[in-house]
Amino acid sequence: MTGFCLNNFDETSFLKEHWQKQPLLLNEAIADFSSPISSDELAGLALEEFIESRIIFLNDDGEYDVLHGPFEAKDYQQLEGKQWTLLVQAVDHYVEEIEELKSLFRFIPDWRLDDIMISFAPTGGGVGPHFDQYDVFLLQAQGKRRWKLGQHCDDNTSLADNPDVQILESFETENEFVLEPGDVLYVPPGKAHWGLAETDDCITISIGFRAPSLEELIANLCDDVASRLPGSIRYQDNDLGVQAEDGHPTEITQATINRIKQVVAEQLLDDQRIAESFAGLMTQTKYGDLEADDEMTQVLRKNPESRMAYYVKDDNLMVFANGYCSEITLNHLEFIQAIADSHYVELDGLNDDQTAIVEELFDLGFYLSCDADFGD
Repeated sequence: MTGFCLNNFDETSFLKEHWQKQPLLLNEAIADFSSPISSDELAGLALEEFIESRIIFLNDDGEYDVLHGPFEAKDYQQLEGKQWTLLVQAVDHYVEEIEELKSLFRFIPDWRLDDIMISFAPTGGGVGPHFDQYDVFLLQAQGKRRWKLGQHCDDNTSLADNPDVQILESFETENEFVLEPGDVLYVPPGKAHWGLAETDDCITISIGFRAPSLEELIANLCDDVASRLPGSIRYQDNDLGVQAEDGHPTEITQATINRIKQVVAEQLLDDQRIAESFAGLMTQTKYGDLEADDEMTQVLRKNPESRMAYYVKDDNLMVFANGYCSEITLNHLEFIQAIADSHYVELDGLNDDQTAIVEELFDLGFYLSCDADFGD
């Protein structure tokens, strides 16, 4: 699949006119596309305890219900005659051909991409009308799926009374498309959408992007900054006036607020601290710290779960991998960019500094020995 591209697609125009603004349908975006994974292989992944999966189905009361994996063959037998969908998260971590799909979207920063979820559904299967808080590209891999696009939604949008699945209480159809293999539909955050399988072999690949909430960004920054501050730095008011002259002794004055605002701004509104906090958050792995292999081989393969970003700080380079930060000199920028662009690194030919960088990444689980199977 390497070398595939999005046909008749202008990246600059898309980012200007559609990204986080309005949907876009790309018919035959990938020519002659054939699903890299079968329904049986997807169901096989859902058997594993370490892989996140769920089944959403319509129960006998006509309500959406959810089952969480791992699943057994008998679980599917109980769904006969029902409308259901199997969803498996982070398939790019376990199937190399799926992981390669990420290359189609590198016009968007790597650290924005979250994971690739894949769903399978027989005719009529779907997860109900809903909206997401993140951008998603929906690639039809096999069979056909009808997508309805509806109203814009936010935190005030009414949801159905369903404790298990977040379903919209009402759906206002604005557009409707039937996607076939190779078609791609981009849906921005907050846009209501509703997909229903039109064939018994419907496989849809969802490429989702990370979008931390403002709550997460602020909490993460505050936690990072607070953890580095010594307890000796205290509130100070050496410009304090007589309270009786300024106001009542119980009043918190505007002067007090201004002092606090200044000291908080000095600590939080610092470019380096913001960059470090944000990069650390965006490079955290989806399912916790990764374990390093026991031994390094001469050729190493990037762990598909790994994440990387960097930030230029004066003459140094802050490199973030899997949530951890290392500071190196700026002359290593091209090397960092090269290993970010490649799935493999060969130790032969590296100088001592480059070898040390790779060894540190290996210890973080960023690289795997080439003796390991993909996804191990």
